[in-house]
Amino acid sequence: MIRLRALSVSASAEPHREPPPWRLPEALPSGDLQLAEQLDLPQALVAVLRRRGHSDLDILEILEPAPAPPPEQHFPDLPQAVERLQQAIADGETVAVCGDYDADGMTSTALLVGVVQRLGGVATAAIPSRMEEGYGLNSAMVERLHQEGVGLLVTVDNGISARPALERAQALGVEVIVTDHHAIPAQRPPHLALLHPALTPAESPYRSLAGVGLAYLLACCLCKHNPAALASSRDLFCIGTVADMAPLHGVNRLWLRQGLARLHRSSLPG
Repeated sequence: MIRLRALSVSASAEPHREPPPWRLPEALPSGDLQLAEQLDLPQALVAVLRRRGHSDLDILEILEPAPAPPPEQHFPDLPQAVERLQQAIADGETVAVCGDYDADGMTSTALLVGVVQRLGGVATAAIPSRMEEGYGLNSAMVERLHQEGVGLLVTVDNGISARPALERAQALGVEVIVTDHHAIPAQRPPHLALLHPALTPAESPYRSLAGVGLAYLLACCLCKHNPAALASSRDLFCIGTVADMAPLHGVNRLWLRQGLARLHRSSLPG
């Protein structure tokens, strides 16, 4: 038989303590009230932005991002990359877009393959199996694509650390355009053109681009005279950028603000 013994509260138990008082935020200073009125914003929104440490200039940039400057001023290899892709499209040369299996890599690949095809070119997607091949472009993929007649590779969201694969491509006469946002190794791989946000000026609005942002940038330059070929590219940019948690600075904020407003009307499946 189990006996239950009642527990008595000790008389020496800790006395009841009053909860600490609420620490209410200070009211908005008059300057912030004027800013809210000037920008026609709720005072609560200005308060949130201010308490997150944003200056007047930051707030203005968040609400009205500056237009994107010409990307050629920030990516020295961009004209060469565009010219080579235009040549491949005109000549009917097969372009292999070599991506990655995460959301950034998948959207980058779909974006660039779609644009090349809508411009009348021949493009194929090449994404390695994570279980069988690991991350990024590898020598076996290069060999296989070369045998299939591919003369131009474009890496998206990978490639900057694929030195053995790119050396093999160089040996086979396959040209490579590298677009990547991962850390640049001390010894860069061989390439025809390299687009990387870390190679832009320190204050560049393109500095925070993810892989899909670089693919979108390249696509926009390709479609300068045929903007209809971009089609749903902005939708893919939005999905890949948000999924990769890219910083919302510069053109990321500008393009996302424009793209998210119409994403719910996208023609993309899903």
